[in-house]
Amino acid sequence: MPARSAQLSVLLAPLAAPLLFYIGLLFAGGFGFHGLAEALKLMFVVFAIGAPVSYGATILFGYPLYRFLLANNWFSTGALVVGGIVIGAPVNMALFHFVIAGQGHFFAEGGQLLWSSIVGAAMGGIVALMFSLLLYGPKRPLPPSADNW
Repeated sequence: MPARSAQLSVLLAPLAAPLLFYIGLLFAGGFGFHGLAEALKLMFVVFAIGAPVSYGATILFGYPLYRFLLANNWFSTGALVVGGIVIGAPVNMALFHFVIAGQGHFFAEGGQLLWSSIVGAAMGGIVALMFSLLLYGPKRPLPPSADNW
């Protein structure tokens, strides 16, 4: 049984994706920040767009995946993270297409799509890992049918 409630994990884990993206942008440093005000504006934009997308993906795809894995006795942190990677890549690609379309471009280039899918996969995996850590703690949970040897 989970050590904590799944509702708490659903509430907190999706915040990992925009936070990870924001930290990545700060370390990339390609935006030429001019002080704390610029960094706070960027944080607002990243969370205003990223948090609803992350919560939507978690509620629509991630939590049902968790319930599916539990119901079939397949749950492990690794299985959930792989599912998060598979979910995160197309979700971020769709978001990227939405942003590109908003800028007047109809199609993104191949390299942009590849980069977008890699970033999305990383964020999906991080959200799934945080979900599992919030739910079970740092111990790797064994599937309910596994032998403890």
